[in-house]
Amino acid sequence: MTEIALSAPAATRATALPGGRIASLDGLRGAAALMVVIAHYFGEAPGGIAGFTWGWVGVGLFFVLSGFLIGGIILDQKEERSFLRNFYLKRAGRILPAYLIALTLAFGGAWLFRAEPWVDPLRSPLIYLTFTQNIAIPLSGEAGSAWLLPTWTLAVEEQFYLLLPLLLMALSRRALAPILVILWAAATAFRFAVHDANHFASLTLLPSRMDLLLAGVLAALALRGLDLSRWRLALRLTPLAAVIGLLAVALTRDPALFAILSPTLLSLGAGAFILALVQGAPEGKRFSGPVLGFFGLISYGLYLLHQPISGLLHGLLLDDRPNVASPEAIAVSVLAVAVSVGAAYASFRLVEAPVLAVARRAASRKMALH
Repeated sequence: MTEIALSAPAATRATALPGGRIASLDGLRGAAALMVVIAHYFGEAPGGIAGFTWGWVGVGLFFVLSGFLIGGIILDQKEERSFLRNFYLKRAGRILPAYLIALTLAFGGAWLFRAEPWVDPLRSPLIYLTFTQNIAIPLSGEAGSAWLLPTWTLAVEEQFYLLLPLLLMALSRRALAPILVILWAAATAFRFAVHDANHFASLTLLPSRMDLLLAGVLAALALRGLDLSRWRLALRLTPLAAVIGLLAVALTRDPALFAILSPTLLSLGAGAFILALVQGAPEGKRFSGPVLGFFGLISYGLYLLHQPISGLLHGLLLDDRPNVASPEAIAVSVLAVAVSVGAAYASFRLVEAPVLAVARRAASRKMALH
């Protein structure tokens, strides 16, 4: 989850925004955030609508987009002096502000209302501070508190980006693509190997989700090394083929098969779709509007804050956990959407953007000193 920016040559093929950002990718990220919020509030909550349980698609899109954007940054800058220090400094500036706000809100609310039955017990603060909640889930055999449950995906990302720069710096240009493809395929094999023994391990561990992130990295590599103008039709058709594949797997009504294969298919479809958008595919117009662009801007804070805000509002106003089983509960969930959007926007403007700007200036100063 980072700002959506590309090099100028790539940006000229699609609708560009200031700073080289791509409007359609901003909108795609906004759509992913909305998928997650709608799923959590109106699909997966008690009384929810089954047709709204598409949060896993939004999470998958976040992963592929993240791999594409951050992977591209690493590919472009890995030869620069002090790259690793500057990279991790910028990552901390981007990730930590909203994350610490979400932790403060969740732990503060859980402590203030600890006697209430609607409070979700949280895991140890150390687990969240070390980004190991995706490991704690399969070890404990339970998903844990809904208030901070979405942060397992952040743990996967941080573990991935701790290792990816080292891997890309170590590999030769010739070995880079084959090794990344092998690792991408290994994720499907890992899910197949562990699913029956530990269902959560096949969902939350880094090896079980690295194909989505690596699909983005491979897309970034393709953008920099191939003439994609020759493959525009294939890039536009691949997402459709992936959707058909997902529907075919879903129709088998085999949960294990879907859990194993859906990330593989989603990674292929999302990676191709992102490249199609960057190449200026007509589908990009649907994601280039100001509404989705706004949600793309605040998507990180919205993703982290919407669950604790929903939990607190439902508890304080209805003395219950989040659900949509009554008109009153639906009204509170709608209110939670509005409050979450406002909180995410405030977080971005007042905390995230200023801290990231400071981190960037610090990284630039360190580069100048060398």
